[in-house]
Amino acid sequence: MRMIRTFVKITVLVSSLALLTDAPMRAQAPAVDRIDIVEYGTYTVDRRVQGRDARGINQATATNVQHATTTKEIPARIGTTFGLRYKIIGKPDEAPITLRRIVVFPAPGLQPPSSSKPLARDEFAVQARVGETNYMFYTLEDSFELVPGIWVIEIWYGNRKLASQSFTVSKADNSSHPIPPSSSEGL
Repeated sequence: MRMIRTFVKITVLVSSLALLTDAPMRAQAPAVDRIDIVEYGTYTVDRRVQGRDARGINQATATNVQHATTTKEIPARIGTTFGLRYKIIGKPDEAPITLRRIVVFPAPGLQPPSSSKPLARDEFAVQARVGETNYMFYTLEDSFELVPGIWVIEIWYGNRKLASQSFTVSKADNSSHPIPPSSSEGL
């Protein structure tokens, strides 16, 4: 009888362990169906510069983000922030994911003083969650960034491009009022 009880206990223990180790395998892996662009254009933001990356582009965090105008025409003026707000559509809701955000610069690219050759794009990974609404924007804050032409903001999940928005950056009309830099520094 003791042998049967021990056998039953071992069987229950092994079954319980199998269920526990199998649980992560049955958890739903994130599936990102698409990204919806909610709005685009120019923004005002309060920015805190974290420093420059190895290629000379400022990295910053932003708060107090406000949509200013819906436009694809952007003046090449220091302090101008442009981009988009987007929503991540997929399942399960709140699942953590990693997105790649890319800004493609017009030819010949940006030429930061610290770079030996022009930069064709800026790319970085960001952590996000399915169902979230986030922002992706760029602030013109250095004279080497005032490159006229088509700028493209892309958002990728794995090897799939899920969103793309083009902006035409044009030489600013000096007779108009400049857009004041948001806060003290740029993103």
